[in-house]
Amino acid sequence: MKKVSILATISILFCLNGLAQSWQAQSNFSGPARLAGEGVSQNGKGYLFFGVDRTTNPFSYRNDVWEYDPINDSWALKTTAPFTGRSAGIIIDNDSCIITGLGWNGSSTFYDLYRYTPNTNQWDTLAPYPGNGGRNAFYAGYKNKVYVGGGGHNTNQPYEKDFWEFNITTNTWNALGDLPFGNRVVGVCFTIDSLIYFGMGHNGSRDFSDLWAYNTITSTWSQKATMPGVGRIGSSYFVLNGKAVIGGGHRFSSNGSFLNSDYHEYDPTTDTWSNFSNSFTDSARTLGTAFVINNEAFLFGGASSYPIPINDFWKYGGISVSISEIKQDEAVGLSFYPNPTNGEINIISNNNFIDGTLTILSSVGQIVFEKQFNKINGPASIDLSNLENANYYYRFLTSDSKMISGSIIKVD
Repeated sequence: MKKVSILATISILFCLNGLAQSWQAQSNFSGPARLAGEGVSQNGKGYLFFGVDRTTNPFSYRNDVWEYDPINDSWALKTTAPFTGRSAGIIIDNDSCIITGLGWNGSSTFYDLYRYTPNTNQWDTLAPYPGNGGRNAFYAGYKNKVYVGGGGHNTNQPYEKDFWEFNITTNTWNALGDLPFGNRVVGVCFTIDSLIYFGMGHNGSRDFSDLWAYNTITSTWSQKATMPGVGRIGSSYFVLNGKAVIGGGHRFSSNGSFLNSDYHEYDPTTDTWSNFSNSFTDSARTLGTAFVINNEAFLFGGASSYPIPINDFWKYGGISVSISEIKQDEAVGLSFYPNPTNGEINIISNNNFIDGTLTILSSVGQIVFEKQFNKINGPASIDLSNLENANYYYRFLTSDSKMISGSIIKVD
């Protein structure tokens, strides 16, 4: 494979350095302040579900759904959900719909599940969650599947550790055994490529800072590098450019509960953590809500003085992909040629077969191509002629959960 030229490297560095941005305050959320809500984005809009205001008597559990328009920096009440108000539920974006449900309202844990379609404002009832913990469960989605595990039932302990897969197409649940890290609630959960990540949270006696990955292709778990800093619950988290940013939250100690203000960035390619230097002045918060629209992360609310909710709203405009991620492909056993390419490009593995998922991203982190390879002997080819001339970044996730990265240059 051709080496990336010095000129191309400078070009990549210039593009990536141009992405460095900082947090910017947006218009405050115009609805009732809350914590422990759930956020998601779809079709260029953000959506906020659920949440609770614990300063009222009785506590105010929400069933309103709000829509955020990033172009106008404005919020609008979209609809009211046809179910009991709640917090600590689940929410997953899936094609043109949103899967949501579970949670609790201070006295009852819920296991109901719904599909909401923003374009039509339509709600459909799905098969209820058969697991044990409907409150503060771990959850993530990949393609037409939803994965849910752990969580709690009301305030009862011990917390749960069962793990389930929901097939949206067939509306059925399938038991997948137990979470490898045991009983846990209020952790982080996100998807990068075909891996879903669960970690951190609380087991009733201590807080954790570990991270685990479930491979949705091979149905296997692997433990990843532990996040630096203290264990925590209620963290805010989001994924940009194939990296996860996790921070905030709170921790318990013999002296009480304390907020965290540190944020860390996880790189699945190298299984390493680094300090996220773009933290913001109001970063000390817990049980906030985050979502990503067009390569910009948005963080809403939570509590900076528990349990008093806040309604501020912040935007972060992108995470730079560092040039250190652009490895020489020969060292990791995967070659792309010709590179630069004018369209068709060949892929060959030094291990004599290709087995995994290839994702190609633009310089600003948008996925422009994705394909799964299943034990293809010898070279395979892909057609990139529809892509604009530019520098691209690729990730190849092998079937044994290893990540390979590099760059592709498209020219005429």
